[in-house]
Amino acid sequence: MFKMLAAAALLVVAQGDEFKSGIWEAREDFSALDGKRSLSQTLLSKNRPLNSLGRPSIGMLKLRCSGREIDAIVAVPGAFFGTRSMVVKWRVDSSPIREEAWLSVDCHTYAAMTINKPAQRLLDEIAMGRELVVQVHGYSGNTEIVFDLGDAQAAVNSVRQAC
Repeated sequence: MFKMLAAAALLVVAQGDEFKSGIWEAREDFSALDGKRSLSQTLLSKNRPLNSLGRPSIGMLKLRCSGREIDAIVAVPGAFFGTRSMVVKWRVDSSPIREEAWLSVDCHTYAAMTINKPAQRLLDEIAMGRELVVQVHGYSGNTEIVFDLGDAQAAVNSVRQAC
């Protein structure tokens, strides 16, 4: 399931120049298998760090309610190989820098990381913030992605209400 999420994240990230920073995109799905509802809010990064091929690439933040659980998924361009968890540093606005281990899946040019238990803290902070910075250390060094949070309060509220 997580690999499918990573692949879906990369499809969104690979859309080239047609994106707007600070604009959340809502999506609601229903499982054909069990009928469960899933709601997600997706935000693309405002910067374009280089992926492992040296090409500028867009990062992605996805907040999701699925099966009555909230999680956050971050797709980061860079070279990441076979890591099951990654040390991630993140900060909202001028708040203290947090360092956490997030579960990850890599596709050699991106890492998609998910957080479940700490997701509530991240949601609390981004709901009131203007900018999120995430830093991951990979094979090619540190990669930072920056998100203009736009109307994060509305995005966070819709995901929480769905759960």
